[in-house]
Amino acid sequence: MGSELLGEIRREIDARLLELRPAIEEYEQLLHAAQALDAEEAPPTRRRRAAVKVTPSQADAAPAPAKAPRTVRGAAREAILGALEHGSHTVGELAVVTAMSAAGLNASLRKLAVEGAIAKTQREGKSAWMLAEHI
Repeated sequence: MGSELLGEIRREIDARLLELRPAIEEYEQLLHAAQALDAEEAPPTRRRRAAVKVTPSQADAAPAPAKAPRTVRGAAREAILGALEHGSHTVGELAVVTAMSAAGLNASLRKLAVEGAIAKTQREGKSAWMLAEHI
């Protein structure tokens, strides 16, 4: 009976994660749009640039792809804490919910753990994270 209940809870969590994914994607798009607007409004910086000699073959080369804009400070924190409000999650589950890389998540998780906002726990034999207030 216990495993049936856990299976049902897991299915409900998975369904909710699928339901929330579009909202998270929209959230990320809005963050990037707001960041782009902020970049447009920022005054240009004055930096001296060294002269670079460009050969004809380099001039014909395609420009390097633009780096993805960084998220707004605190956005990762809020996304992680928001996801953990619904219960514990593994890093893999948080990656799906927050659309963050595992490396970025691990760095943010360490910071949140040091702050005492979250704690590491075990769920079904796997390492998971949960809000410290729910321990």
